[in-house]
Amino acid sequence: MDRIRLTIALVAVLCFGTVQARSLMGKSSPPPSLPFPALTNCQQKADSTPFRVSMTVTKAIPAQTFCFNITTATPNNTATSCGKATKLERVQFWAAYANRTGITTITVRDTKGAQKTVSGAWIKSGNTYNDELVIANLGWTAGYIATASPRICLTLHADLPLDTLCLGPAGRCTIGLYSTGASSAKCCPVYTVPLSA
Repeated sequence: MDRIRLTIALVAVLCFGTVQARSLMGKSSPPPSLPFPALTNCQQKADSTPFRVSMTVTKAIPAQTFCFNITTATPNNTATSCGKATKLERVQFWAAYANRTGITTITVRDTKGAQKTVSGAWIKSGNTYNDELVIANLGWTAGYIATASPRICLTLHADLPLDTLCLGPAGRCTIGLYSTGASSAKCCPVYTVPLSA
């Protein structure tokens, strides 16, 4: 039986390539790595810093406004460099650069009624823009977030669904929360937020 399976695998290598052969032998190839965020040497594990994004997208006024609530929680490991991060510096959306003109306004809102219009920037690699929308220069501490419950809100054109703007898994928005941890560690835990309950 083992000889037969080995023969099948060798034929698969010759005819279809290594990936298919691994599948025939009962081994699956590893899934492709998430092409977001475009930052090397960055800790992308969820819950590695004190900062979180709520798993519920809320709608607001005007129409086609979608808000992402920023929250805090104890890191999985408070002894790590990222577990010691003290400020949320920027929030990054995996979003389609081709649909950028469909975003009419980006605002930061809080529970006290304050609202501030902010500018988003698109990450650029050489002469090419990446599908990454950044809201930077936040400087939010865990204390501020606990008090103000800030939200980052995207207002879109009526003909641009949020699911079309967001890339990654269908029906979700993929978001990176950037902080600098102890010893200048780069921390960018990634979360995928469902667009509907």
